[in-house]
Amino acid sequence: MSDLRESTAPTEPGEGWDPVLGPVVASGAPAEEFGRVAQELVQPLVAAEVRAYFGAGEDAATIEDATAQVGLQVWDRVRSGLGGEEPPIVRLRPYLRQAARAVCIDLLRRRHPRRTRLEYRMRYLERGDESWARRRLPNGQWQAELAAGVARRAGGTAEAERLLAAVHFELEASGGSCGWGELVRRVGERLGELDEPRVPVDEGAVADRSSTSPENELHRRAFLRRLWSEIVELPHNQRVALLLNLRVAAGQDAVELFLACGIADLEELAWVLGLQAPDVGRLLDDLPLDDAAIAARLGLTARQVVNLRLSARRRLARRLKEFLA
Repeated sequence: MSDLRESTAPTEPGEGWDPVLGPVVASGAPAEEFGRVAQELVQPLVAAEVRAYFGAGEDAATIEDATAQVGLQVWDRVRSGLGGEEPPIVRLRPYLRQAARAVCIDLLRRRHPRRTRLEYRMRYLERGDESWARRRLPNGQWQAELAAGVARRAGGTAEAERLLAAVHFELEASGGSCGWGELVRRVGERLGELDEPRVPVDEGAVADRSSTSPENELHRRAFLRRLWSEIVELPHNQRVALLLNLRVAAGQDAVELFLACGIADLEELAWVLGLQAPDVGRLLDDLPLDDAAIAARLGLTARQVVNLRLSARRRLARRLKEFLA
């Protein structure tokens, strides 16, 4: 991301900023102007990213939520630049696209966890098979295509074969190509792996929405990034004992959350766990593991695994005390 944040040492207000933001920063009263910038630039980019992940099934509520979160995130970044904590945003549009993508991934993960898990399995599957490919079109949308003259891969686990067969069936039914989000939806329907529709509830029964406000979302993402960086620094056995059993809100495994938020990818996760990327892909559906399963992987006893995880948690509590206060 260095190409998005490079800067010279500005000597005048607005110098070094993207041409759209430069006059706003130099005016000394950027708040009202930034509202217009967000309306004109952020919303279309967020809408494009949501369409890329949802296909034709995007909903207005998701677009609205994502737009608000990205607007707050970018404005927070602008304020950091004005305060000298970070360099100016040299190129606004690539920065907005990157921020919008991260927010949309996070929204999809929270609202459609089964679909998000299926998408990661499909992306992992595509990396090891030449019979189809996922590519980005000039308009920014992702598309999946069958490769001409390449046979479907044979072998692999029964689950992988079932998934690959469903992908090929849907691509062939679409004439050889399909929008990525639409393909994920169709494969999910075929395999029965889509999320159940959310049931409307009485507003009086809903918890205070302040816990999911854009401000808290920013704080949560900052915490997850810091948490991951601290986990990476743990000794190997502590990392494994912690990550393979680590849960977050509602019992969800933390590994899925790190992947879905774009904080880590399969290759980095494989390195942290001391595994090969294919092994991580097969492991995802089984997480979180119990202590006996982790002990078998490490060649230790279940009691030793518990002690390793306890040591890791104590170290993380010390390192993250400013977040946990």
